[in-house]
Amino acid sequence: MTLVAHTPATTVAHFLTDQLPESRSALILACVLQLTDTEDAACFWWQYAAGAGQSAAAYCLRHLARGEEDTARFWHNQMDHHPPPTSAPAPDHGERLDTASTTTMLRVLHHLSRQSAPRSAPATVTSLMTYMPTATAVGYLREPDMELPLPGPDFARTIRTLLTATPRRPRRHPLPPPAPPLPPLRPQRRTGARRGPGARPGQNQRKRTPLTPAARTGESFPLHPGAAPPRRTTPTPVRQNTDDHDRRNNTVEALRVVVLVMVAAGVWAAWKRSLFPGTWAHTFHTAYAEQRGLLTQARRQLSAIDKDQLRAEKEAAGQVKTEKEKHEQHIGRLQREVALLQDPGRGTELGRLGGLVLYEHAVTASMEGRLLPLHGLRARFDRGDRVHSLYLTKPDGGGDRAKFPHRPDPAADPEGGVRLFDEEEVRDFEMKINEAAAEEKAFRACLAEQLAGKREELAEARKDTTGLSAAEQKQADVRDRNRTDPPREEALADLTAARNHWQDLTGRRPPR
Repeated sequence: MTLVAHTPATTVAHFLTDQLPESRSALILACVLQLTDTEDAACFWWQYAAGAGQSAAAYCLRHLARGEEDTARFWHNQMDHHPPPTSAPAPDHGERLDTASTTTMLRVLHHLSRQSAPRSAPATVTSLMTYMPTATAVGYLREPDMELPLPGPDFARTIRTLLTATPRRPRRHPLPPPAPPLPPLRPQRRTGARRGPGARPGQNQRKRTPLTPAARTGESFPLHPGAAPPRRTTPTPVRQNTDDHDRRNNTVEALRVVVLVMVAAGVWAAWKRSLFPGTWAHTFHTAYAEQRGLLTQARRQLSAIDKDQLRAEKEAAGQVKTEKEKHEQHIGRLQREVALLQDPGRGTELGRLGGLVLYEHAVTASMEGRLLPLHGLRARFDRGDRVHSLYLTKPDGGGDRAKFPHRPDPAADPEGGVRLFDEEEVRDFEMKINEAAAEEKAFRACLAEQLAGKREELAEARKDTTGLSAAEQKQADVRDRNRTDPPREEALADLTAARNHWQDLTGRRPPR
């Protein structure tokens, strides 16, 4: 992160082409990708920069930490014997890392990895970490045959825009802790790869191949005499896993369709074999198509007659059900009428005034008051200075009183909202109560006669089963006719003959 933050913007934005950076810019690009855990792409660009003479990039490869001793020895030799790039002297900004000796670089990096703590990244580094991993990952999909993390055509222009537009201020959240320190490089005589401290347990280690700009531009860089570069390998493209997954899904779907078709064909064959038993030739060969046709025609003729008979029986059963429900509903209505005459109750509500409620057979002076039967009841109006009254008197002398204020109470709260009643409406309700009491008296006078008539009507309704009996008789007639139907007897005889003929032909008797 220190290298990225302290590298001048002009150095980071140096590109040979719009997609191919210079060696110094490739070093910074690899460092940004490493900060975002994009290890394969970072390794590619570090190798690119190291092959172009950036010795600092070789220290970042960490091949020895992964147990890749041959590759680590190769880049160690390249780092010690490759001369620095001859270019025009650049201004010294205090962060040049490519002119120090190998021993000094190892000592500084090892010390920094042990002593450094999580630091805040500048805003410039944050913007580069956000953009670069996506830009390089797209290269796998854009150029799947090359398998190289090459950025898009506008990569250089976008980098320059980010470097000039983003202020250099640290972000608030720190970076993850640094990776463990690199062990010192030592000459090894063994050539086999071993598992280093950076390898994951249970995973086979794969040697990383140094990739130089010559792989892309055709240029050649001098190698140390006697040092043969390892075999070149490239990262696995991202799209390959997706294509393999799609092919597996397509294969599974195709197998599923084939299995379903085979199951359906097996079920159909078993059904045909059950209809036409015998050998496979008797069931499917055209030589026996006429015999199968005769048997099929006899079955269809009998099935059509059976369907007509079943429909007639369902219609007769439905008519019986309808007549039974009608008879039961009539009896139920008469039973409710008899129960209502035996106990009229209070009846339906006829009107109310204040707390006084008038019903068909009773009246109450308030919602919480007791019911007073209307039979023999008399209502009487009484005028008062502040409150009018309605007295409800029963034949035995008892009763109740309903009060209707027509003037406000001086002692009461004027905001209480007490309703005031006019004398006329109270007198009108008095007349309504007396009329209802007169009707109740007439009702009670003929109640016994009405009750006797309803009971007699109920008894007659229970006996009257004419409609139900006719529907049941029709149902019985339909069943008898179906059992002795001549067309059905003829169709059954034809089917029996066809079955007998098939049995004589195959030795197996087919079903109906």
